[in-house]
Amino acid sequence: MAGTAGAAAALVLPGISIKSLFAAIPKKSNIILPKAAVGIARSEKGSCEDLTFSDIKGLVVEAVKLAGGLEGIIKDGNVVVLKPNLMCLYINSTGQKLPPNINGVTTDWRVPKAVAQIVRDLNPNGKIYVMESSAFQQTRTTMVALNYTPQHIPEADGFICFEETGKYEEWDSPQLTTVTLPKGVGIYPDYMKPNNSPEFYFSKLYYNADVVISLPVLKNHHYTGLTGAIKNVAVGSSPPNIYGFKSKLTVTQATPQYIVDKWGPLINLMRVKKINHDPYYLGLWIHDYYLCRPVDFVITDGLQGSQNGPDIPHTTKQKCLEDNQMNMRLILAGRDALAVDAIHSLTIGFDPDRVKHLVNLSTAGCINPAFIRVKGRAVHDVRKFFAMQWERGGAAKHNCSKNPSLKVKSAVINGRKLNLRLAVEPKEIVKAEVAVDGRLLEKIIIDGFENVTLELNGLTRAVRNVTVSAYDHYLNCTRETVTVG
Repeated sequence: MAGTAGAAAALVLPGISIKSLFAAIPKKSNIILPKAAVGIARSEKGSCEDLTFSDIKGLVVEAVKLAGGLEGIIKDGNVVVLKPNLMCLYINSTGQKLPPNINGVTTDWRVPKAVAQIVRDLNPNGKIYVMESSAFQQTRTTMVALNYTPQHIPEADGFICFEETGKYEEWDSPQLTTVTLPKGVGIYPDYMKPNNSPEFYFSKLYYNADVVISLPVLKNHHYTGLTGAIKNVAVGSSPPNIYGFKSKLTVTQATPQYIVDKWGPLINLMRVKKINHDPYYLGLWIHDYYLCRPVDFVITDGLQGSQNGPDIPHTTKQKCLEDNQMNMRLILAGRDALAVDAIHSLTIGFDPDRVKHLVNLSTAGCINPAFIRVKGRAVHDVRKFFAMQWERGGAAKHNCSKNPSLKVKSAVINGRKLNLRLAVEPKEIVKAEVAVDGRLLEKIIIDGFENVTLELNGLTRAVRNVTVSAYDHYLNCTRETVTVG
């Protein structure tokens, strides 16, 4: 016994007791600050078709402000890249041509116009570039048809197509740069260099930009469950002249011409420097390519939104674009791209924990709804359950719309502290937010709901009403207000 005691004593540094060592270990708190903020703005107009540019800019400004703003991200003299989603001009399954406004498949040109105006106010002497590559049609043709031109967005200094960064498979193009992830970070395999990251090719202008803003569309995806901010850049910004396949345009085009199509066959393509679109490998690719150049801000076009995406299937139930448009009238924004995509996912009835590329990237941002503060409109108030007829993408769907149980058993003010006793269903609630007299407290409760004490910092007058909002994993919400005597 004496020998054991001596060995234990030897582990303690001089002048430090075992008790003080344990006291120094941080304890898990059930009251925390949110790890990310996502702003949601929604128009009160009944139809997205009635939205004017002024309306859209107002929504963008509101959502950006709710999410913390672009101040501190953008400085005067910066090079800023706006990356919309212009994946196609025609619906492949039907040949239907997309209109430039609120089609729900591509980013409405008025959103980057509004963003460019906001950026220009902060960055009068810098450069703003709109950069994109389409999946099925020639990007330049798609841009012009969808109003991505100097006439419509004069605030931009240039409209750049990623396939124009060199000739087809010109690996040493001066407009490209290669990036390799540190050992142990990448997960996309390179069979030529086992246990090491492949070289990833980027547009040099895109990669070296001071700020990249992703401008995705609120829609789902038949391979990955969710498109969004991450996939918009992790696939959409990869140069097609490197990662694509030569193929002819669809017959719906008036003048057939050769393009480079990134959507190749679902085979093992790692040996030939192409993107393997098998759902498993695509999730790995998105992880690595995104980590090479994460985005700095996200503004999601949810003006229309579309289900059964990204390329509407030709079925007997929902066979055309109009059948799949959702009239959401939303703009989402945030600094954490993963958090924005998680809220995007929940807003359309998909579970971020079932979206593989979000799970793969979960250490690079926040996808846990319990730790995300949604500002502006609540998810449960604006959500619609988007259909997905493809089994692979549909695996991420959820159908839970049941509000969680909540009862405020007591609310007691003691000085500058509020003690709450809540009755909730075990394992059903993931977080609770508290407002006092209409003012939302900064911290959130994630555990220990039966007895919790919150600081009432900054409140100088007597509190009368306490409102508790309890959320489940899908951000279904139950709210109760009690009066404090």
